[in-house]
Amino acid sequence: MLHCKCTCGLNTTIVPVDACTACKIALCSSLPSSPDYTCSPTAETTLDAVCFDRESVKDEVLVGLYLAILGVLLVTATFRPWVTRMVNRIQSRRLASISRFLDLD
Repeated sequence: MLHCKCTCGLNTTIVPVDACTACKIALCSSLPSSPDYTCSPTAETTLDAVCFDRESVKDEVLVGLYLAILGVLLVTATFRPWVTRMVNRIQSRRLASISRFLDLD
């Protein structure tokens, strides 16, 4: 869904639009004043209109990848001490069996 971000000085509001061409300064200047958004452009403040797509597939993929990587890191951090102990035990058993084998000769 496309949205239009209207910025007037420090005030910002986001309005849903049907097409990116509908996001113009005229749309932003025609918005009614509300407690969250009041606009009276002066020489110091400018009125800007920016079109963006809030629910794009790219955004969903990036968020999904971020969550997957975060999950893998959390699982790795959780099980790493246990895996390290198991690997050390296996290595010590192998070394013990090799040393017993060498002592038999």
